[in-house]
Amino acid sequence: MREALAVSDDDVSVPACLASAPIDLSSSVGEPAVAFYVNDLRLGYARGEAIFLSRPLCELYGWPLCRFVELHEQAHHYMKTVGAKSACAETLADCWAALHSDGDALDAALRYFHGRHEQEIGYHADSRVRLEVISHCASLPRREFSEATAPGGRG
Repeated sequence: MREALAVSDDDVSVPACLASAPIDLSSSVGEPAVAFYVNDLRLGYARGEAIFLSRPLCELYGWPLCRFVELHEQAHHYMKTVGAKSACAETLADCWAALHSDGDALDAALRYFHGRHEQEIGYHADSRVRLEVISHCASLPRREFSEATAPGGRG
C-alpha cells in the first residue's frame, strides 16, 4: 500500500489513515444512497448519487456480502469520495462498513477476503490488508473513531 502502515500492539499492520480519519466513522450516513442491481463484473461501485451492485455476483457470493459492499459504497457517499481513487478512501470505507454491518454481512466479508489472495490493485489494498482492516474495525467500540485515536491506542 502507498500509505504508511501503523503497527498496533497486536503486531497487526493497519493503514495509518485510520488514525486520522477526516470524518467520524461511527456516525451514520442519514439517508443512504439509492442502490441499483445491474449486470456487471464488479461486485459494487458508486457513481453520482447511486450505488450499483452486481446481481449475478450477489447471487454467486451471497446477499450478506452484498450488504457489506453496499455499506462500503455508502461510506464513499458519506465521505464524499465517490470517484476518488485513493487507497485511504477505500480503507476508510472498509472500516465504516465493518462498523455498520450486521453480523452476517461482516462474517461474509471476512470469509470473502480470507479466501482471496489478490495483490494490491490500483488504489485497493491487497486482500490480506483489507481483511486486517475489516477485522480491526469490527472489533472497535464506536467511540474509538469519534475520538480520532490511532489503532493500538497511540495518537
